[in-house]
Amino acid sequence: MIFPGEDVYTTTSLIQFIKFGVKNRATMSIYSNKEFRHPLRRLITFLISKLCNLIFKKNVKQYTGPFIYKRKDLNNLNIWSKKFAFQIEILIKLLKKNIPLNYKYLTIKKKSGFFSSAISLDSFKDLIKTISKL
Repeated sequence: MIFPGEDVYTTTSLIQFIKFGVKNRATMSIYSNKEFRHPLRRLITFLISKLCNLIFKKNVKQYTGPFIYKRKDLNNLNIWSKKFAFQIEILIKLLKKNIPLNYKYLTIKKKSGFFSSAISLDSFKDLIKTISKL
């Protein structure tokens, strides 16, 4: 289970997300109140999702955000990405193994800013490198 530190989720939605996630092999969060995210972060998420869906011929709602995976499915995955793109790498590798992906809403309880350690030139380079390797 991986959660970004800069967002603060409501306790109720976090509990529901975890309960749902432990029943499934791969669970991805979708924000129920995405307007609380900074518009540029929403745009980046949208563009990354469109790019990855086009390249990998998938129809994933989004490739960034909190995920819950089963440990057994992560065993033997060789992950080379060291930055932001590791989530995309894990997700694509699991989808290639036909691991079913489920979605669950998470609610943010405060507005998030634009700045994040995930948004950097190094992260962008890592994203391009990861996509090209996959």
